[in-house]
Amino acid sequence: MRFIVIVMMGLRSFPLLATEYLPAKGEISDLSGTSWEMLESSGEKIVWNLEPNGILSYKSNSGFWRNGSWKQEGQELYIETNNKYYEAVGIVRGDRVDSGRFWNTAGLKGTWVGRQTQTAVQSPQP
Repeated sequence: MRFIVIVMMGLRSFPLLATEYLPAKGEISDLSGTSWEMLESSGEKIVWNLEPNGILSYKSNSGFWRNGSWKQEGQELYIETNNKYYEAVGIVRGDRVDSGRFWNTAGLKGTWVGRQTQTAVQSPQP
């Protein structure tokens, strides 16, 4: 009986079931629905739209596209376009991305930095 009392007292002082998980300050939340402006070391600027369910749309120098995907694992953001023709990865820190690197199947490689921005939209067709 003494064991049960000790266990019950321990549970009362450690409310496992009543605790709601709240992210720690600086912890990354879900990036779904956000947009990020990326500046590559080559000088190209791209705006990534991280749509729900891992869908990626983006605006680059070559136009507006919706042929990619994205995923988030902790602070790491991974992006791929055109069936992995182009891939990029970076570390999200609040409204910035750093330590970014990109590569493509044609051998282009480089670094990038980014910041959270307005959503890129497709230009109306004439």
